[in-house]
Amino acid sequence: MDVRGYVESNAREFIADLKQWLAIPSISADPARHGDVRHSAAWLAGHLRAAGFPVAEVWDTGGLPAVFAEWPAADPAAPTVLVYGHHDVQPAEPLEEWHSPPFEPVERDGLLLGRGASDDKGQVLLHSLGVRAALASSGATAPPVTIKLIVEGEEESGSEHFAALLRRERARLACDVIVISDTTMWAAEVPSMCTGMRGLVPVEVTLTGPVRDLHSGSFGGGVPNPLHAMAGLLAGLHDEQGRVTLPRFYDRVLPLSEGERALLARLPFDEKHWLAEAGDSGAAYGEQGFSTLERIWARPTAEVNGMWGGHTGPGSKTIIPRAAHAKISFRLVADQDPADVGEAFREYVAARTPDGLEAAVTVLPGVRPCHSPIGSPAVQAGRRAMQRAFGREVLFTKEGGSGPEADLAEILAAPLVFVAVGLDSDQIHAPNESVNLALLLRGAEASAYLWDELAAADLR
Repeated sequence: MDVRGYVESNAREFIADLKQWLAIPSISADPARHGDVRHSAAWLAGHLRAAGFPVAEVWDTGGLPAVFAEWPAADPAAPTVLVYGHHDVQPAEPLEEWHSPPFEPVERDGLLLGRGASDDKGQVLLHSLGVRAALASSGATAPPVTIKLIVEGEEESGSEHFAALLRRERARLACDVIVISDTTMWAAEVPSMCTGMRGLVPVEVTLTGPVRDLHSGSFGGGVPNPLHAMAGLLAGLHDEQGRVTLPRFYDRVLPLSEGERALLARLPFDEKHWLAEAGDSGAAYGEQGFSTLERIWARPTAEVNGMWGGHTGPGSKTIIPRAAHAKISFRLVADQDPADVGEAFREYVAARTPDGLEAAVTVLPGVRPCHSPIGSPAVQAGRRAMQRAFGREVLFTKEGGSGPEADLAEILAAPLVFVAVGLDSDQIHAPNESVNLALLLRGAEASAYLWDELAAADLR
């Protein structure tokens, strides 16, 4: 039986298993559900053992558990591939907006609805079907590469213990390439692969002046106003070309190659439709010299997330406020470092704080960006596998979100390749999350082809 035939003939069993897993409310952000996260890990380990993985273990992390599995290749010299995903899910609220209970998965119009269907249980489980399809089609008893899985239980709450787990278990997780199955494609009819994710640095700043609010008639124009200074500080974050003005901000930015820009330009992007989906935004905006897709995927940004201070209630209160506050986030791209950007922001604030005011800056924990070069052997192998499954050219995208991919790549010293079949329309993190079942099965087929493609690639 060929790969597609195996996937199709085992589809109903696969979907039934996925429904069983989705029924476990493994919400890592909710302490009341931590028992369910542990149940989810135990379920996955049991499923993988039943699927044929000789090793499937639940690993303690100091927080919520991860699952490790391994299926050695027949050839000890074959490459090793590590698949990353997560089994925890987002909270389901607001519950009243779901068309069916979030942890009672149902099929509707070719979709499977339920929290975690796309992000990320469906995209983890497809690899179990994929490896079985590969073995059934070849008649082999072991895959052509050693396959390992690491499926964490805290991704939706910040992956607090994941980097330490990677360092602790570096030897058992050693690999030649890391497959990420936690992203999306451009569209069902336009298969694509992600080649990078932006990083994140959240910061907070407070400017403090007098020890109390002052009467603006008595003191206005005579002492510095924290809100005036904050407005200037925030306005100065960008220049006339939309570039961020922090010192050294662009020094380590990895620019898009002309080839990457050409491939992004081939995506069927409708800016008017995108603006409508962006809360009916009135116009595209950003760094000059770049397209909208380039801005949101491959260029770093600074965004003011909130600012407040002084009197904000009804009526007039003519004061000079004692303090002003703001929250800002920086999205980072390949080769930028969150610590460097945090320090640059401190320097920026220090240089722009007027005499008579004090600035307090808090740099919150950041996430590093990750990058997967489109010409790498791993990415090209992944692309061939996707094209075999979908029967058409696979294009490339990037994503604006952030995750633990940079830690995986750095700590395990292995390149990344993104093979995933989620869609933006899956409504991940929102009510009525779903996954397209036809795409999920096509993803299992791509997974089956991936092992042969990686075995033949020059990964070392």
